[in-house]
Amino acid sequence: MLQTALALCAVAVMAISCQKPLAERFTRFVDKVEASCSDYTSEDWEKADAEYQSLKQEYDSLRESLTEEERDAVGEAMGRYKRLYINSTLEDAVDEVGKILQDAGSVVSGFLGVDPDTQNKN
Repeated sequence: MLQTALALCAVAVMAISCQKPLAERFTRFVDKVEASCSDYTSEDWEKADAEYQSLKQEYDSLRESLTEEERDAVGEAMGRYKRLYINSTLEDAVDEVGKILQDAGSVVSGFLGVDPDTQNKN
């Protein structure tokens, strides 16, 4: 029983020590997002954001134990991710505004009760 417990502890310690540092994992995650985000769907962004939130929670819990260099690397990765995310959502918003503007004349005419053919109010 004691040997089994010691073996499990050894495996757990090895697993923890083999895990890449948080700053490296954060940077690799953002690199992966940056490489493929131009093709992301809203579902892809939801998955990426869930992973980002998980990494950020880990960062928040470990922040004080990290070196200044590690905190800077994580901060840079967080900034890059937010830029990618915002750019993607802005592109979606611009596309939606473009679609609205295509129909803007008829929407305004309908709202005002103006017949677009005769320009008279009903």
